Amino acid sequence: MIELLSLVITAMIAENLLCARAMGMETALFDRHDYLHFGVFTVVSSTVLSLFAWLFDFFVFARFDLQFLRVFAYIPLLFTVVWALQYLPKIGVHLEKYKNALIFNSALLGVAVITAVKTYPVYYAVLYGFFAGLGYIVALLLFNKLCSRISNADLPRAFVGMPSKLLILALMSLASMAFTGGVTV
Repeated sequence: MIELLSLVITAMIAENLLCARAMGMETALFDRHDYLHFGVFTVVSSTVLSLFAWLFDFFVFARFDLQFLRVFAYIPLLFTVVWALQYLPKIGVHLEKYKNALIFNSALLGVAVITAVKTYPVYYAVLYGFFAGLGYIVALLLFNKLCSRISNADLPRAFVGMPSKLLILALMSLASMAFTGGVTV
């Protein structure tokens, strides 16, 4: 139970894809007002992708000593997972709007690489993918809320727009780094 709780805290907070690893920032920096819908697809995609990345790593890359090809194999795997999700009955209708953002999201590619490098058992890899996606969406929602609150503030002209967003991301990164020393898996 402690190991599972440690994995959850690590995936969601200590190794947050947006804050601690700086992955998926392209989604955060450009104005989107539908982070919650995008986040649902991110969580589903990261969970499925972590399962297939673990299977590829265990049965192909580790057996044939091809670890250097991971990233090159995970890019088409990410495309395939997102493409396959559009054929699910309830998900596919809404996925069209987010398909390109998901395919080119570096956070999803990061989930695949992290689960392969950490050599988790398969169930931990899937749980890591789920909670990493969940932590990513929580960070996106928090970032969106902070940006909306600071947009109403009286800022100097030099800080309006992208500079204030980068400062918010920097402060969120510092906050998530506080958890790095306390939790290890």
